[in-house]
Amino acid sequence: MPLERVVDRSGEGMMLLRYKHYFAPPDYTDAQLSSVAHTALRHDDVLICSYPKSGSHWFWEIIRILLSGTTQLSADDKEPAMLERSMPEVKASLPSPRILNTHVYHEDLPATLTQMKVKVVFLVRNPKDVAVSFYNHHRKLPEYDYKGSWDTDIQRFLAGQVDYGSVFAYTRDMEQWTGDNPTHPVIVCHYENMKQNFRVEMRRLGDFLERSPSDDLLALAESRCHIDNMRAMKGTHFMDVDGNPIMYRKGLVGDWKNTFTVAQNEAFDDVMRSETRDLKTKFVFEV
Repeated sequence: MPLERVVDRSGEGMMLLRYKHYFAPPDYTDAQLSSVAHTALRHDDVLICSYPKSGSHWFWEIIRILLSGTTQLSADDKEPAMLERSMPEVKASLPSPRILNTHVYHEDLPATLTQMKVKVVFLVRNPKDVAVSFYNHHRKLPEYDYKGSWDTDIQRFLAGQVDYGSVFAYTRDMEQWTGDNPTHPVIVCHYENMKQNFRVEMRRLGDFLERSPSDDLLALAESRCHIDNMRAMKGTHFMDVDGNPIMYRKGLVGDWKNTFTVAQNEAFDDVMRSETRDLKTKFVFEV
């Protein structure tokens, strides 16, 4: 499908790629997205599934440390291992164990995922912090050509007129997939829980990945994965036009309180109550 300027009800437009029943980033192609289902998986792959702006860069680094057993790692970025962004030959060239990542819906996941029993990390972050992060993302990356205000953007977010559609639709979709595949190895990780108790949550994730990190490794990982260190190591991978990092902005829990007005919060809560009525996932808004 061609790129289109998706106009919200305030008249503000954003460049997006319409793909099936949801939108994708404007610098992606149909060919990239449709290729995900044909990704050749390996038994020792790990797949991070998450809605955008939920901390996948952070968790990718945490998992990399767990699988390697060391923090002495180069400052690689996760993009070559992103299923809908990376070309097949690039993904095929990555050494095992690969930490793959994606934001696509379950219908577009690799066709052999369940057959191969690839471990899945389902990453969840509260929608209010996601909305604030997404707004900054859209404003800073020129390919979106977006000039909307926060007030108009929050309405766009709730309407699902952003990359990968509604956060609630995505969460519902992942819950459906996990429910349909009850024997598949899946762990649900909350961004907020990792922020609140890093070492406990990292050990829990390590157990799922069949790794037993030492106390020393956990301490080193907590330091290396701090937002300030992540920004210093990898912030230059994605920069805005002013030279500021896009992917490692604040990394806080509850920063939405510094952006939402009372009226915006009440309107958001109204939508969320309706959209989450049938969800098992319980979002964490503060720690």
